[in-house]
Amino acid sequence: MSTVVQDDPRLRRASQPVSLDRIAADGKFLRVGDERYLVKGVTYGTFAPDDHGHQFPSPSQVAEDFRMMAELGINTVRTYTAPRRDLLDEAARSGLRVMVGLPWSQHVAFLDDRALKRGIRRDITAQVAELGDHPAILAFALGNEIPPGVVRWHGQRRVERFLRGLRCLLRGAVVIGGAVWTKRAVRS
Repeated sequence: MSTVVQDDPRLRRASQPVSLDRIAADGKFLRVGDERYLVKGVTYGTFAPDDHGHQFPSPSQVAEDFRMMAELGINTVRTYTAPRRDLLDEAARSGLRVMVGLPWSQHVAFLDDRALKRGIRRDITAQVAELGDHPAILAFALGNEIPPGVVRWHGQRRVERFLRGLRCLLRGAVVIGGAVWTKRAVRS
C-alpha cells in the first residue's frame, strides 16, 4: 500500500461542503448547476465487514480519509458496496461526491432465473430509494463488469435490455451500467 503526500501547500485545498444542486447528465458530460463536473476520483473499499456487518471503516476513520482526499483535490469516491447515510453525510461535509456501487449476482446466469431477476430489481430499486435523495450521490453503478462468459451465455442484447430496464426503474438517478463487454471481447 502506498500513500500520496502533497507537501506543496499551494496545491492543497480546504474542503467545501457539497452543493445541494443535483448532478445531471449532459450528453457525455456531468453537470452541477451550470458548471461541468469533472470527476477526479478514487476507489474506497471494499472493506471487510465490522462486528455490525458494515463494510466501511469507523466514522472517525472515514472523516479523516475524506478530509485528506479533499485536501488533495479529489472530488469523487467510488464504492463497490452501498454505504450507510452517515458515510454520505461525511462525504458531503468534505465536498466529495460518491459513485455508489450496487452489487448483484452478475457472475451467474442471472437472466435464466426469474426469481433472481426479480430479486435484483427489488434490491437495486430499494437501495436507490434509500440513498438516491442524498446530495453527495454522484451516480449509481449497477453490477460491476459482467463477465464475458455470462454475456456470451445470455447474449449482449439481452443483457443490455435488462440493464436498460433497470435504468428505467431508477428514473431521476444518474446510473451507469455494469460494464457489458463488446462483441469483440465476447468472441475472444
